[in-house]
Amino acid sequence: MSVIIFLILLSALFNALMDLSSEGRLGPGWWDKNQGWRYKYKDNDPDKGPKFPGATTFFVLFTDGWHLFQFLFHTSWQLTIAIAAFPNNWFWMFLCIKISFSIFFEYCYKILKN
Repeated sequence: MSVIIFLILLSALFNALMDLSSEGRLGPGWWDKNQGWRYKYKDNDPDKGPKFPGATTFFVLFTDGWHLFQFLFHTSWQLTIAIAAFPNNWFWMFLCIKISFSIFFEYCYKILKN
């Protein structure tokens, strides 16, 4: 039970850090969502495409602080669900939750942004 509480608290911390990054309060460049999003593109230019394979999808957490905190936020609540609901198979259920959430998010995002 204490692991679940710890993961919930971590999730709240990472959510707060995401918000602070959105507001530019964690520092300039990589930490500021309003500037950092450009780091996922070659020469910080979206017209030149991703800086490296997966920079705009599954490796986006390495491109700026906001995406790192978003990844950690989602990972903590996904682990919470997996451990609480499936204590005997939590690791495999976590992977299923993480992968299905990520794929469905990418699918919806690509459809809805157009």
